[in-house]
Amino acid sequence: MLKAMLEFGVRRKLLTTNPAKGVVLYKIESRERFLLDREVIALADALAVMEEERAISGTMGDAIRLLLLTGARKQEIAARLARQPHPQP
Repeated sequence: MLKAMLEFGVRRKLLTTNPAKGVVLYKIESRERFLLDREVIALADALAVMEEERAISGTMGDAIRLLLLTGARKQEIAARLARQPHPQP
């Protein structure tokens, strides 16, 4: 991301060169990890407390629960919701 931001600066003539050009990125192997039962319980408890204290909205809590229960990525959920018709009040 930094490389892209600096390149934007070069195109806008804010920078003369991109110092990140040529930097080789470290490749991270993707891995799959599932939450342990105790982690799911801790997350659910924390969400309930945060909603009660109004630190997050109920909608945000529901969104996090949806991600937790489906295993979907937030972009996948957002894309699906964008395609769904929204009921009018």
